[in-house]
Amino acid sequence: MAHVKATERESLLNNQVHADGRIVANDLSKEFIAALHERYHERSMEWLKQLAPKKVPLYEYADYELVITGSQCKFPIHDDTWDKLLSIVVYLAPEENAGTIVYDNRKGNNPTNVAWKQNRALIFSRREGRTWHGYKGDGRNNRLALVYNLMTNDIRGVYKAEGISYTMTRARKRLESLAKLVGRKKYRPA
Repeated sequence: MAHVKATERESLLNNQVHADGRIVANDLSKEFIAALHERYHERSMEWLKQLAPKKVPLYEYADYELVITGSQCKFPIHDDTWDKLLSIVVYLAPEENAGTIVYDNRKGNNPTNVAWKQNRALIFSRREGRTWHGYKGDGRNNRLALVYNLMTNDIRGVYKAEGISYTMTRARKRLESLAKLVGRKKYRPA
């Protein structure tokens, strides 16, 4: 496994297969990306159909990323970005490590560990404010995972598929950012 500082994370990014068949290979070989896509894409679309059927027509491309997480690295609790229609995290190496922790909210309430097991996959379709998760190294070994996402560029379509208002969500996020600038933790309407 590549050398990564214990407290850091490194990714081999932007390796994509577009709906028209075009392959963009930045850190991984085109042959490797094409083989992954041929083997798993149809199955991934089926999972998206099961988990979030309204998002299926929004699909534009698949993104493949190898993520090396240092043994002491802790990636914070987060909700995936709107452009990820389906996320698949496959635990590759080593044989034992820390898995992914899923939470009820950003505060980290009700943690549920998806234990690390080689070749186990965690599969989910992100939902605004509902798919909180984080991960970390086990304190002994770096971990290697394949992150495979079905992606879109249609932000309004995603919010519509999730049944929430794009305008209201963007306004709330802007207000939260402004509130942080003036020292408040969260915007709370009067």
